[in-house]
Amino acid sequence: MKITPHNTSINDKTSTNQSLSKRLESQNNSPIGSKAKPLAKNEDSVVINENELSKSTKEINNTIGALQIAIKGMNKISQDAETLLKNSKEIHSKNSQVSQTALKESENIKSDISKIFDTSTFGGENVFSKKYSLIEPKIKFQANSINPDRIEIKNTKNLADFIKDLNLQKKYAKEAIETLSDKVGNVLPATDEKYEALDKNALNKDQFKASHNTEGITLERLTKLLG
Repeated sequence: MKITPHNTSINDKTSTNQSLSKRLESQNNSPIGSKAKPLAKNEDSVVINENELSKSTKEINNTIGALQIAIKGMNKISQDAETLLKNSKEIHSKNSQVSQTALKESENIKSDISKIFDTSTFGGENVFSKKYSLIEPKIKFQANSINPDRIEIKNTKNLADFIKDLNLQKKYAKEAIETLSDKVGNVLPATDEKYEALDKNALNKDQFKASHNTEGITLERLTKLLG
């Protein structure tokens, strides 16, 4: 039995085009709230610079971690500083034994404070030498103001001022964490899928505009998009 090859006729092509036209018309006339068929992956997508976003978020999180370590260190220093303040009065005691005991203890405590100050690190960086204002200008925390080199173990007023500055810097460090936490929330885009919820500054405006340009739409491209 002889089989005659089947070739697509012009009428078949016309029928295909008409079918496509009806599908397009159906798409255009569909209700606004109806769910359209999703586009192919990576087609007409909004481009966000994920590398910059990730870098900024990581830097902020690392800074928050450093501040938390700094606060922990300052809490220990604060307890020791109170003991130094108490000892500073005993150092001036007329009782030489009391004076010498207080002096020796204060010398050891100051050494411990210096050790805390020098060894408190986060990510390999000393948390008391980090320039936090470079990360966020609003941060007031200045670790240099509580450098143990300032401590004079025999000077009661000096120690009282040191404790005052220490408490102030702890306050600033806590405020800095709050500021940076808010900044993280502003850097990360919302999870809402609507365009209005995206960070407009994170969009590549040229590519976003190009993705919505209908001038380049062809029949072939529409066929691919509609499956």
